[in-house]
Amino acid sequence: MLNIRKVLKVGNSLGPTFPKEFVDKHNIKPGDDIVVTHHNGSVTYSINVPKQTDYQTIEDSEFFGLVKEIDLKYKRALDKLANLS
Repeated sequence: MLNIRKVLKVGNSLGPTFPKEFVDKHNIKPGDDIVVTHHNGSVTYSINVPKQTDYQTIEDSEFFGLVKEIDLKYKRALDKLANLS
């Protein structure tokens, strides 16, 4: 569904408008947090996000180490899942 919205100037920033039906359906209120992500030219809005989220930052090498550890620990189960065609 194509839904073109206006972008308004809000202070020194810009903000999109949302249709009333969308706002009512998702119970959006002024001051609510909305996560905006973009990927390959598409913009996604996520609503009703937790008010406080703590993220832990790790280095790529640590991440890949964790992935390898999980792969070794659950190798049999992962192999079985990979072959469920």
